[in-house]
Amino acid sequence: CGAYLFGSDGIAKRGVQITFKDGLINCKKENLGTAGLALLWPIDGFGKVLLPTTCLPERDKPYILNLEIARAKLMQITIKREDWSFFNNNIEQFGETVKKAQDLFIRAIQNISDASLASKLADESLKKAIVFSEKLALARAQSLFDIRKKEHGFGRGCFGCRIDPARIDNPEYVEKVLRVFGFVMIPINWRTIEPRKDSYDFSAIDACIDVLGKEKLVIGAGPLLCFSRDHLPSWLVEGRVSFEKILDTAYE
Repeated sequence: CGAYLFGSDGIAKRGVQITFKDGLINCKKENLGTAGLALLWPIDGFGKVLLPTTCLPERDKPYILNLEIARAKLMQITIKREDWSFFNNNIEQFGETVKKAQDLFIRAIQNISDASLASKLADESLKKAIVFSEKLALARAQSLFDIRKKEHGFGRGCFGCRIDPARIDNPEYVEKVLRVFGFVMIPINWRTIEPRKDSYDFSAIDACIDVLGKEKLVIGAGPLLCFSRDHLPSWLVEGRVSFEKILDTAYE
C-alpha cells in the first residue's frame, strides 16, 4: 500500500510495476537508471511510516530492504545535521542514540552475507535512528522559534485559522475571525472546484477572497490536494484509479 519508485530528483517514476511474491519485492521500470523504493514500513513501538531506500542501481541479486531503509534514514540525518549545523551542543543529549544506530548499522553491513541477521540489526538501527530524527526535527524547530522570539519576529499574522467558506456570508462569523486572527487559510476542495471533468467552479473561493481581501489579513489557501473521499471528484474515483490518472488530472 502506497509503494512507489522515485528517481534521484525525488519525483515518482511512471510506468512502474511493483510486485511482491515469496518475500521478494520486484520493481520493473522503463529504464535501467538508479531508483529508490518508498513504502509503508512498520517500526516496532513507533508505527507504520512511509520510508524510502536510497537510490540503488539495478541488479539481479536482491537488496536487503531492511538494510537499505536504515541506510537512507541515517543518510538523511547526516545531511540534515550538516544543513542545520547541528553537530554542536544543540543535540548533545541525543548523541548517544544516533551513535548506537550507526554502530548497529555497521554491524548489519558486516553481516550482510547473513540476510536474516543483517535485517534484525538494521531494524534495531532504524528504531534508534527514527527516535533521533524526531528529536532532531524538534530541536531544529525550537532553535528557529527561539531565534524568531529573540528578534521579535512574531507579528499578528503568525496566529491564524482555517475558515469555513459556507459561513463567509455571515457577518458575525467574519467579524469574530477578524477580531482574533491575523492569518486565514481558505480550504481547497477539488470535489467542489471540478464537479464535472473540465468544468470548474471557483465561486466558493472567490467569495472568500472578496470578503477577506479587503481586510488587513495574510491569506493562504490549501492544501491543493487532499485524498480523502469527500475531497476527490466522483468522476475521478469511479472505477479503478491509477497513479498515472491521479497525477495527470491533478496536474491539469
